[in-house]
Amino acid sequence: MTGRKGSLIFDDTKQDGEELCMCLHALSETSPFISSQERTQVAYDHQELPLKRQCKAFVHTVSTGVLAPTNGMEALLGVEILSNAEEIVL
Repeated sequence: MTGRKGSLIFDDTKQDGEELCMCLHALSETSPFISSQERTQVAYDHQELPLKRQCKAFVHTVSTGVLAPTNGMEALLGVEILSNAEEIVL
């Protein structure tokens, strides 16, 4: 994922827990387009599977009534964005 100030990179060829890194950079409209890359490893829990984590969050929301950080509408928006991106790329 690339933004104006940096990129998040998931490299599945790296060891568990070392796959995710952030590269801070500056974007330019002229060559070189990306400059000043500074790479930093991002810590995350690689032991817990994403679906398991989502299920735990759902159970917590149902049992406590506390709203989840994201909801179904955000999920639908994410799917729509990815679908549009796929159409553009293909």
